[in-house]
Amino acid sequence: ASDARVKEFIIPITHDTIEISNGVRYEGWTFGGTVPGPTIRVREGDLVRIKVVNESPMAHSIDFHSARIPANVAYRTFAPGDSISFEFTAGDPGAYLVHCGTPPITMHIMQGMYFAIIVDPKNGWGTRADKEFVLVQSEFYTKTDSATGHLMPDWKGAVAKQRTQVVFKGRAFQYKETPLQVEVGDRVRMFVVNAGPTFRSDFHVVGAGFDRVYADGNPEHVLEKVQTYSVPAGGGMV
Repeated sequence: ASDARVKEFIIPITHDTIEISNGVRYEGWTFGGTVPGPTIRVREGDLVRIKVVNESPMAHSIDFHSARIPANVAYRTFAPGDSISFEFTAGDPGAYLVHCGTPPITMHIMQGMYFAIIVDPKNGWGTRADKEFVLVQSEFYTKTDSATGHLMPDWKGAVAKQRTQVVFKGRAFQYKETPLQVEVGDRVRMFVVNAGPTFRSDFHVVGAGFDRVYADGNPEHVLEKVQTYSVPAGGGMV
């Protein structure tokens, strides 16, 4: 996070074609044109000012898990062409989910409406990291339209928990093709957020363990020498 004590963000809502696995293109609902949307990073104690502009053809909303704020005001659903503005103080350090909260919420999340916000502790994380990564896990539920051959949302599959893809950062197997790069001896900090909308993430790194795990990303919630940590849908950890 920068040293500025006031952080301002303009977040467009759009519907865009995304690639959810190699060669598989799909119309997603997005924050900022990508799934997940770009990560926001602030510092504990910062004043965060948000403006969300709905450039899509349908009504949407936004929900910051990092904010303590009247939801009926800040998180209300608003129409195409409209915008909403609000602010909050980032009082709780951690790794948090931001998502669309318009009913049915499962549909809006499975279509791609989520991203991570990182709230750094005001005194830092205590140890220096050579590399940092943000990983957002999520699920897609799709089916092929028999008339057009195009992919479309599979609401019955979502209700039945029959996911078609489970992905990190919006696309299946991308880290098999282009692995995250670190050097031997590097200290690596990972911000892991699980957008769901349904399944937990039993997160671990094969061939390694975690020196420390911060549940919800809060360094006051520290566990040491952890092999696997479960992140619920809507949760996060560092």
